[in-house]
Formats: sequence, C-alpha cells, structure tokens
Amino acid sequence: MGKRLFPIFAVAVIAIMADSAQVFALNNGLARTPPMGFNTWNWFGCRNSSGHGYVNEAMILQIAATFKSKGMAEVGYEYVNIDDCWALGTRNASGGLAPDPQFWPHGLKWLTDSIHRMGLKAGIYSDVGTSTCATCYGGANPQGLPGMQGREQQDCDSFVAWGFDYAKIDFCCHDSRPAVQQYTKVRDCFKAAVTRMKPKVPDAHDILFSICNWGEQSPWLWGDTVGNLWRTTNDIGWQWNSLMAILDKNAPLYPYARIGSWNDPDMLEVGNGDFSTNMARNRSHMSLWCIMASALLAGNDIRSMSDSIRSILINKEVIDVNQDTLGGDMTKGIIQGRRVVSGNSEVWVKLLKGKTQSEYAVCFFNRGNSGAVSISVTTQQITQVGGDMASGKTYKVRDLWRHKDLPDWTAGSNYTTPASVPVNDVFMIRLSLPDVSVATDIKTVAEKMHLDMGGRLVVKVVKSSSVSINIVDLKGAVVYSKRTNGAGDYAINTSRMRSGVYLVKVVSGRESFVQRVMLK
Repeated sequence: MGKRLFPIFAVAVIAIMADSAQVFALNNGLARTPPMGFNTWNWFGCRNSSGHGYVNEAMILQIAATFKSKGMAEVGYEYVNIDDCWALGTRNASGGLAPDPQFWPHGLKWLTDSIHRMGLKAGIYSDVGTSTCATCYGGANPQGLPGMQGREQQDCDSFVAWGFDYAKIDFCCHDSRPAVQQYTKVRDCFKAAVTRMKPKVPDAHDILFSICNWGEQSPWLWGDTVGNLWRTTNDIGWQWNSLMAILDKNAPLYPYARIGSWNDPDMLEVGNGDFSTNMARNRSHMSLWCIMASALLAGNDIRSMSDSIRSILINKEVIDVNQDTLGGDMTKGIIQGRRVVSGNSEVWVKLLKGKTQSEYAVCFFNRGNSGAVSISVTTQQITQVGGDMASGKTYKVRDLWRHKDLPDWTAGSNYTTPASVPVNDVFMIRLSLPDVSVATDIKTVAEKMHLDMGGRLVVKVVKSSSVSINIVDLKGAVVYSKRTNGAGDYAINTSRMRSGVYLVKVVSGRESFVQRVMLK
C-alpha cells in the first residue's frame, strides 16, 4: 500500500513523538501493534486429538489462502501459526528438530517460502523445557515434540533458517530456573541466530517472540525486555466462564503494556464452543480483546466459518481500536484499554491517537445474565485513561458494530447507551473530534487542500492568479515546489517522499496558509 497523507496539528505531532520514545520496549522492531493472525491449537489441537482434522502442510496453506480470500489479510491478519505436535518425537542424528515428513512432505522452509509468497508470515511453536506440553500432559499417548532445554541455540538457528517470523515458546517440563532466566536465554539465542544464519540464509531475520508461561512468575514485570508479548493467564477455553476469568485476570495489568511488548490473554475463541452461534458473546469477545490491545489470533477453522463469524473477525472499525499506532497517554501508564466501571454493567475505555487531539474507544459491556440494560459513563470516568477531553468539547459518535454515526455528544455530561445492551453483548463507540478545515484561520483564501482517493495531496486553485506551492520538511528543506498561474486542481505525488511530518505552504498574492501533514 502506498503512503498516505494525514492533516495534523503541531502540538499533536510533538506529543506523539515524545510518547513513542517512552513506550518502546523490546528493541527488535517487531509487534509495534498487537500481532494479528491464526493459531492451530484452539480448534485442531495436537495431531487429530480434537477430531477436527490434522494440522499439515495442505491445511496450513489453505488457512493462508483463506486470509486472502475472506478479507482477513486486508484488515491486518498476517501470521499463520503452527502450534504443538509438528515434529517427530525424537531429534535427528545431528540433534536437531525434525518436522514429521508425514505432515510436512516438502519441509518447513518450503512452507514458509510459500506463505511469504502470499504476502503473509509464518509462526512456529516450541517450549523452554525438555519436552512440549502435549508430551508433558499427553497421558498414555503423548504426541508432542522435544523442547529447547539444552538445545536453545540449535533450535533458534533452525527456526531462523526455516524462515519463521513468529515463535510461541511454552513453559512445560522445564527445570527449576526462574522463568525470566529461561526466556532471556531463548531471546538471546534468537538474536544470535540471525547473525549465525546470515551466511547460509541471506534473508535471515528477527522473529517475533511470544512468551507463553501462563502468567506464572509475573511475566508482565520483566517481559517487556524479553519478549514481544507474554501470556497473562491460563489457556483460554471456548466456554463463556473461561473468557470471563481471563478477562478479570488481564484487566488490571494495563500499566505493563508497551509498544512492542503486550499483555496476552490468549487466542480468540470467536466461532468456537459457547461462541459458535452466540453472536452477542462473539462481539463481546472481539471487542474486549481489541480494547485490551491483545493479540488477535483467530482460533477457529476460518476455512469453513459462517459469514456472521467472518464479519466479526474482520470488523475494521473495531480492529482499528486494537491497532491504534499512536498509543496512549504514558503519563498515566496507559496504552492498553482500561475497565473504568465494574459490575454486571461494565465500561471499558481506550485512548486513541495519543494524548492530544485525543479520540476514545468506549465499550459498554452487559456482563450480567438477567436481561438487557442501559449503561452510562461519566466524562470523569472516560478521562481516567488520559488524553485531552474537557468539558464543553463536542465529539462525533460512531457505532463500531452497526457502522453508523450517532448524534454528537458534548463532554461534561454523562453518555448513556441509546438503547439497552442485550445480555452478554456490547455497545461499542468511537469518540472523535469533528472534521476541521485545513485552513481554519484563513477566511478568504482561494486555495484549499484535500486528499484524493489515491492519497495524493491536491491543492485546488479557484481563481486565475499566481500561486506558489511548497512542501518543506521539519529541517527546513524544500522537497517540492511549484508555481502556477491558472485555476484548477494541482495534485502532488508524494510516493517518493519519506515518511514524516511536512509543512505545506500555499501563497497567492496576499493570501496564504500553512498546514502540517504527516506522510505515512
């Protein structure tokens, strides 16, 4: 996708840059927003233990193709992740992990290359211990694979050489060393593996590192310098009670999320079990995971999902809340959404677009089971997450599930849901400031700017006169200059300009205006 221009204001730019510098965590450049994708475990389990079919080469490629055919890749889903039971139960003669040829006849490098050619990314699974969880807890017929303990560097070398982009590392059959020590060793091995593999694999690259120790030993206290996300809870189940227990455990951990390192309450169960046909619960699950800035890893069989389930997983307006790239207000320790009202009628708020020119996602959640309820939130409760909301400011209100605009709301008063929220359902809105002209202080200027569908900056000259158009970067260097003497639309191609903030200066006689834009 090409670059896009966004009109912005100077104070917003300064605040965004300052916040981002403060909240970056693990310095591998990955997971700058919560990762999105698919994982095999929730529906398929180990081998065919769930009765839902085998995880194999053909199935994984079908999942990847479904990302493209059902619009998932278009809204951000990119990781196709294989969980436990992909390898033979014993290592090969050189001590390496061996993919089971029954399931991966072409090998894993061929598989990742195939996924990469689709414009997607591939994920793999292992364990810090001597064996993976399916072996440790597999009963009389364990089908898991050897763990990394004592072979950390060799296994990391293999994952990098095979071209994987994501690694989920579990916590079964481990020794008595502290979790931070075990996972730090794996982190360092992944880093070393990129350098070690470069001579053999020119495209060797860093791997997104997912810590999966189920919240044991408080990974939120140390995980931001070790991994890109860390599990905060036990495994999710496809029961409503499981979701509620996980929600309550993850909710108070909002101060620990960082850009590049996220709290992980486990994968999505949208479309599975209690969520198979209950659309209210599916909407709630998706909304709450999005507002908590959680990884969005689909756990259902997306190849055969209904249109209703698909519409929930690809709701771009709700996903945009999860993927907000400008972050929260770290002066209040918030980048993850926060529960501001508890009880059977909950309210969750996430700050969007930084702490100036702020927008807010607000999720009203009917957790109770006794009937539909009307839910309210105060301005003071919303502002617990920071930002620049103040009494008297008027906000546009967007219904994110019905995809329609609602009447404006003025801060200072309470906001109440326009209709009662059904049992286990949500009403989710985005509060944003009304659109503002790019030349708010110039009443008579003849030239105006707008963006066309191609993302080009267009200066509209409405009278025949001498007009100069200049685009200047923040160092004062002119990157574009044009003079014209006639009326018309003058489109500026920005594709060769670097991402960043620019000043657009338009002068016509005694009239002029200057507007900041951000080029992404």
